[in-house]
Amino acid sequence: MCARLSRAPSSITGGLSLVFRSSPSLPLFVCLLFCLSCSERVGVRVSMDPGPVGGTADAGRDSGGPAIPEGAMPEAGPSELCSGGESHTYVINLLDFAREMPAGVCRGFDIDGRVSDADDEETCGKADYTSPEGVPGIDNQLQTLLPVVEGITEEDTALAIAEGIRSGGTLILIRVEHVDSFVDDDCVTFTGLWGLLPEGVMAPTVDAAGRLTPEQTFDVDARSYDERMYPLIRVDGAEIRAGTLVADGFAMTLPFSVGSTGTVPLTIRDARARLGVTPEGLAPGLLGGVVRVSELGPALSAAYPMLTPASITVLIGPSADLEIVGRRCGAISLALEFGGVSARLGVVRSP
Repeated sequence: MCARLSRAPSSITGGLSLVFRSSPSLPLFVCLLFCLSCSERVGVRVSMDPGPVGGTADAGRDSGGPAIPEGAMPEAGPSELCSGGESHTYVINLLDFAREMPAGVCRGFDIDGRVSDADDEETCGKADYTSPEGVPGIDNQLQTLLPVVEGITEEDTALAIAEGIRSGGTLILIRVEHVDSFVDDDCVTFTGLWGLLPEGVMAPTVDAAGRLTPEQTFDVDARSYDERMYPLIRVDGAEIRAGTLVADGFAMTLPFSVGSTGTVPLTIRDARARLGVTPEGLAPGLLGGVVRVSELGPALSAAYPMLTPASITVLIGPSADLEIVGRRCGAISLALEFGGVSARLGVVRSP
């Protein structure tokens, strides 16, 4: 069982957090599977299991419970903290990295709780950004590596992500349960599921901009659940504050796609999310956290054997801005932007 700790609220510029099913058509860092670990916020229980990524961790979940047979309709699961209310389902139709634009301005979170300039030794000389709303102290250094990533993959990251969603290769379903109010609700459950196109459907319906349209039905990949059919991605005791879904202080293990070479597991730590939520959809929000250089180097080396972990560390290490040990920072901050529209759940089945 995870320890429950209190933490100071984060400064943020917007919000969101979710799940990504890997697709061989997407570039580096794109397909993210949330496997949520111990929460650091009072009153939050988080189910955690790396599932297909590997490992056997299990926290914040009672043993036993009914399984959902293949072909069944998924329903709201049991909750230790929340009860009653409505359940709503969404599909992600917009996803990209939060990028600097203009110079010095970037969306993200104040992960370390300090405002740093280029002389700050605690951030290894990495100056923070300011949000578009004027909030200082924003940590989002990973986006400075995107030109390098796009050079390796020879793909435009934003376009590749959009194509993966538009084709139905990457369907990310979000379930918000026990909702009594979309304005203020002190206890809701947040679940992420891998989506599948219903059998016989070749592609989802998109609008003129190429984005998924609302109220489509998507099946649920049975691998979204553990052996007892509990969701692998589940945050019990999240909140809605002034229309924004709030989740703080968790970690997530994810596989990211590296083109034809498959997926590589990675972990985002000290994660937090802000997500505008209504019955009709998810307003573009943010997911943020840190990635450790010691984990990123070997992960990329496994995908690109011509690059050794040492050479990758030399490449990405200068961008590290958090978790300082001695004179070196061991982690890189990041932020992702995404949103979604209402959707309907089909049946649970294997792909």
